Amino acid sequence: MLTWSSTATLMGTIARRDWLIPPGYGLWVPGGIEHAGAVLHAGEMLTITFAADRCPITWTEPTCFTVGSLLGEIITHLHQIAPGDHSRPAAFRRVTGQTPGTYLPPHLR
Repeated sequence: MLTWSSTATLMGTIARRDWLIPPGYGLWVPGGIEHAGAVLHAGEMLTITFAADRCPITWTEPTCFTVGSLLGEIITHLHQIAPGDHSRPAAFRRVTGQTPGTYLPPHLR
């Protein structure tokens, strides 16, 4: 699961650890990890999920990362389109770093 906040301030709780997610940041939570969340300051947030058996993101721990304007637009696009939309595979590859011009920093892939 990838949660991103463009204007909200969020708190994620995972294994007794709190993760502050201010605007402009995202939090990756690998599948199967119990978690909870709260909104500390109202605003816009988006969550997209990935099929665990087909997700190329190999992070085994929750990971917080910055979301620039281009990555934010791609996440928003993925959130808004239908599952069968023809643009989904290319947008998904951009988010997960599977194409040239990746948007996740190399140390986070």
